[in-house]
Amino acid sequence: TGERARILDVAQRAVTIRQLRELRTWLQRLTKTGLLRNSTERSKAAGTFGQRIAWHAIDSYQLVDEAIRRVIPFVDPEGERDPRDPGRRWYSWVEFVSSREQPANVMFSHWWGG
Repeated sequence: TGERARILDVAQRAVTIRQLRELRTWLQRLTKTGLLRNSTERSKAAGTFGQRIAWHAIDSYQLVDEAIRRVIPFVDPEGERDPRDPGRRWYSWVEFVSSREQPANVMFSHWWGG
């Protein structure tokens, strides 16, 4: 792993198709081997705590809570704070997998509401 990009301007944090495909492959491996399991309070409330997460059933909350938010601090435990942005903890997936800014050609948005 090389130097991670700390990209303060969110408009420069686009993810590439290649990076999305690599994320997909990693998640498929985690789910196929049974390493990705429900472990959050949300999964306790849903009655799925401790259960394996199937590739065909993974949702965006599980992606973030069970994979991304776990791997970044594991790989880079010193990366929690950035002196240039002291109120922010850790960093985005794009910053984790990129070494530079990545401006978007097309913008797709998402909504995390229930």
